[in-house]
Amino acid sequence: MNRTLLMIGTIFFTLSFSSIYSIGQDSKAGEKPAILEAVVIAIEATVEEVDHDTRKVTLKGPEGNTIKIDVDERVKNLPQVEVGDLLTVEYIEAVTIQVFGPGEVTPGASAVTQVGSAEFGQKPAGIAMDEIIVVATINAIDKANSLVTLMGAEGKAKTVKARDPENLEKVKVGDKVMITYTESIGISVTE
Repeated sequence: MNRTLLMIGTIFFTLSFSSIYSIGQDSKAGEKPAILEAVVIAIEATVEEVDHDTRKVTLKGPEGNTIKIDVDERVKNLPQVEVGDLLTVEYIEAVTIQVFGPGEVTPGASAVTQVGSAEFGQKPAGIAMDEIIVVATINAIDKANSLVTLMGAEGKAKTVKARDPENLEKVKVGDKVMITYTESIGISVTE
């Protein structure tokens, strides 16, 4: 992910945050296990000052604290930013773990990055998202110690402790485990 966007999100996090939460969801009895963990952070700040020549913007958080930032040249729509505009930053980090029967998914790994921004002449906005997906095969199950050994497509094995030992009753050797890690940040300026 573009580390500049992530750094901007971190800066605004120090201003304040409007919401943060985590969600956990487990599968129903008898179904293959599925777990979702997510953290969402939404931050808002008001534009107090904007100097288009020096590309410096002063932002005020909801608790009255201010910060002055240098806006990168890659932000092509800075001329559309005005005093009183609202800057919103939303950050999402999520991990999903799903178990599938043999043959339902293929072991391997993939990564996708997507980046988008507002068209020229609009208020600044952008989004960046990274997603990594790994599918491994359950190679061994040790119910007594709540351990599962996963085998990657390259033949490397990793033994992990089951978070919920009851889920071990719902899986068997040969099942596939899909782990999806998603990280995204969106930034927008509105009137």
